[in-house]
Amino acid sequence: MRASTRCRAVVLGGLVLLGGCVGTPAPRPLAGHPPAALEGVKRFELTARIGVRYDGQGFFGGLRWHHGPNDDGLLLLSPLGQGVARIRRDGAGASLTTASQQVFHAADAGSLMEAVLGWRLPLDGLPYWALGEAAPGTSANAQYGDDGRLKTLTQNGWRITYGAFEPVGALSLPESMVLSHGAHLEIRVVDARWSVGG
Repeated sequence: MRASTRCRAVVLGGLVLLGGCVGTPAPRPLAGHPPAALEGVKRFELTARIGVRYDGQGFFGGLRWHHGPNDDGLLLLSPLGQGVARIRRDGAGASLTTASQQVFHAADAGSLMEAVLGWRLPLDGLPYWALGEAAPGTSANAQYGDDGRLKTLTQNGWRITYGAFEPVGALSLPESMVLSHGAHLEIRVVDARWSVGG
């Protein structure tokens, strides 16, 4: 093979490799901490105030959320701190216990909450979104502010708008966020307090 032919082959090979990279998904968007920092976060506890607007109705109160590698436990509280609903989710499905101790079961927590409460928390994506990253497996669109921090994240029909972040150990985690699903559901989480474990 002549030198000029070899050069053309090398150039064409390089262009093919570059073209193959165009469709590669971007890394999951982060709130401003190193990607490796979140890899060790297998469980966390989040306490916050929550306000929900859905179909002309509203819920305001508190949220206590324990997230583990294979399970979630959430307690919704009234503004006076009384338990309104307790949601549990694991590999076997989901349960919801009301303040009157009625217990409901379903295959997934989202549909269960919507059936009983009239609105849902998107628990498939929320453990990732709450940390300021996209859930794996589907495409997402992220926008960042001038400070490099994540401002909005759109994925699976949900739009998450981030407010302030707070330092939690080596991480920077959202102190407030708004989750909206179309024009019918808006969930505000504010005054978030974190406890993060491995």
